[in-house]
Amino acid sequence: MRRLSVALMLIVGILSGCGNPLNNITFEGHIIEKRNQNGFQILVMKNIPKEDIEKKSREELINQAKDDFSATYFFVKEGKYKELEVGQKVVVTKVSHLTRTEAYVK
Repeated sequence: MRRLSVALMLIVGILSGCGNPLNNITFEGHIIEKRNQNGFQILVMKNIPKEDIEKKSREELINQAKDDFSATYFFVKEGKYKELEVGQKVVVTKVSHLTRTEAYVK
């Protein structure tokens, strides 16, 4: 009985672990805003040509993103935040752990 309990705890731990790919979300798009508000954040918008980012104002882009739900803010580490630029195309993998969420940018 004790072995069965230990085995079940191990299985549950493995299946619900932080490495579970079902908890991971990949989001591809262009950075339309960077901000340092309660942490380093980038706003990534899907399905927008780089030319639109250069032509439209920041407010227009954010309003468009609100209208069609095509953008998401991601928290990134300070070093990555400094490397990234508005207009840059990125692929962000959001990894959800039990206690926190991290974004990894390629």
